[in-house]
Amino acid sequence: MRIFLKAALSLFASSEVISPTGIFTDSAGLERETFNIVKTLETDDFHFVVIGDWGGRPAPFYTSPLQVSGAIALMKYAKINKPEYVVSIGDHFYFNGIESVQDRRWDMTFENVYDSEEMMVPWYPAMGNHDWDKLPEDTESDRLGNGWAQIEYSAHGTGRWTHPDLFFTTEYTTADGAVVKTIIIDTPTLTGVYSGGPPLPDRDDPRSTLYEI
Repeated sequence: MRIFLKAALSLFASSEVISPTGIFTDSAGLERETFNIVKTLETDDFHFVVIGDWGGRPAPFYTSPLQVSGAIALMKYAKINKPEYVVSIGDHFYFNGIESVQDRRWDMTFENVYDSEEMMVPWYPAMGNHDWDKLPEDTESDRLGNGWAQIEYSAHGTGRWTHPDLFFTTEYTTADGAVVKTIIIDTPTLTGVYSGGPPLPDRDDPRSTLYEI
């Protein structure tokens, strides 16, 4: 399995950076970029997967029995109904997200767990509260959920993780003309549901100031 994984991931070695597809002016008068991923399929046999709350456990465990058993069941299903993509709806890394694009949990909780051929498709994520969570103040660690790193991983990871922005859409058209559109919304930044309060904007990213609430 590991030999296959290395070969399959090599197909994604050149991570795709999704460029903005438009600009609009919001109610505050700020110009905001929009991201819409559009693909046309040569078949009308269309499947996709929606999965959430799969985030394993922090180090040194990285995974949980529930995550692993769920991943095995998912990969068995995907062999029968190969998905075009996976929509991941949050809580990707329990309990306090990841720190950076170099965080070991990318491999141990994600890449090495969902490692079948059928899982080597785009993953379109929407983050959950645990992806932003901050540890309690009395914890001897400064680890916190860095949601911006999950977006950045799209450009630095293996290529499956496709997360161009906090908000984006995908639009797939099948050979018979059916259109399937997915709208990705980062609800934690809209609701403030996370233990450490709203995530602070990344001052090195000029776009991040658009999400200050």
